[in-house]
Amino acid sequence: MLAPAPAPQALPTVAELAARATGTDWPAVLNRSFGLWAGGYFDRGQALWTPKPGHGAYAAWREWATHDLTPEIAGLTGFCAHVAQAPDTAERAILRAASRLGLTAEAAAETAFHRLLVDLGGWPMHARWLLWQAELQGGTDASLTDLLAIRLVWEEALLARYPAIASDWQATVAAHAAPLLPTPDQALDAVLQEAAERAHQRSLAALLSGPATRSGRPALQAAFCIDVRSEVLRRALESQGDQIQTLGFAGFFGLMVAHRPEGTDKLQAHLPALLNPALTSTSHGSDAQETETRIKARARRAWGRFRQAAVSSFAFVEAAGPAYGGKLVRDALGLASEGLPPGPLPRIEGGLSAEAKAQTAAAVLRAMSLTQGHARLVLLIGHGAQVTNNPHESAYHCGACCGQTGEVSSRLLAAF
Repeated sequence: MLAPAPAPQALPTVAELAARATGTDWPAVLNRSFGLWAGGYFDRGQALWTPKPGHGAYAAWREWATHDLTPEIAGLTGFCAHVAQAPDTAERAILRAASRLGLTAEAAAETAFHRLLVDLGGWPMHARWLLWQAELQGGTDASLTDLLAIRLVWEEALLARYPAIASDWQATVAAHAAPLLPTPDQALDAVLQEAAERAHQRSLAALLSGPATRSGRPALQAAFCIDVRSEVLRRALESQGDQIQTLGFAGFFGLMVAHRPEGTDKLQAHLPALLNPALTSTSHGSDAQETETRIKARARRAWGRFRQAAVSSFAFVEAAGPAYGGKLVRDALGLASEGLPPGPLPRIEGGLSAEAKAQTAAAVLRAMSLTQGHARLVLLIGHGAQVTNNPHESAYHCGACCGQTGEVSSRLLAAF
């Protein structure tokens, strides 16, 4: 008999139990207070007005939370004092909170800690990324542990403030400690899902294994990034003739490169985030060009900060606002869009020997299955985007290039 599966329900946190008992939306209060601090602490210098971070996330949050009256105004009396009296390290804070919350059993603590971290939105994921980046360099980062300590301090404060929810919380702890086993319905659903996927795979295989219409050497081969937005271009290009072949490959084209753009000494990873760069490339020109580029960039940055600073922004709007009318009209009508600025081509710092170039290129071509039957013209096509005032800019670039454009990787491989 067909029946809808029951919607999964997450086990409640102390904040959610307190919200049910008091009518105050404590998860919202927590997320608003914590999110305000985290947005400043993890800002990485992007915003103009941010609180000064401490030596670590937990220490910085304690310093900030002892002066944050939001929880106390909402009804959590004594929260600032509770934070001030909390242990001075994240590890001690976790141990104390786990003891007070009854999370002493490993089975209960593991899923309860995971539940609390997920409750903090995307910040624990960002902290895990920081840890991953540190591990790639042989180091470590304690931000994820610090965030868990912060969340646990909130939980123990709420439980101490509302002891009436203690019995409900103990029931939740017992549920966390129970073994995770699938129900018969879940096991049946998994079998049916597997069968449906295999049936769909067979139908796709029949469609994709049709007879090939191409014969002889292709006139053109174009290797695109496997970004879904390239598929439309690939199909349109292949429809122009049987002698045109397109290929899909990760947009970093197999080059493990960290790139130093023109006008800066900062390295940008142009490879998947899980990998470590093996080569360093640069687009720096001559010393005179670099000096000129950096002076222009600093002038633009200073002008932008003057326009957006806390005090000068108001005077700027009053004085120069009408003069920006024409620019706003051009931007709105798309008349001010410009192409990518010309600059020096990327190159490997220090250069590579002919043997190293040949080995690198051969390894990439084998990975792309370009080992025989090459066309007379082979294109390596990376992609990027141009956006204005969009915090998700990197999502429009190449994911395989770690949120950068694919220009550097495609140009370097073509040079090889």
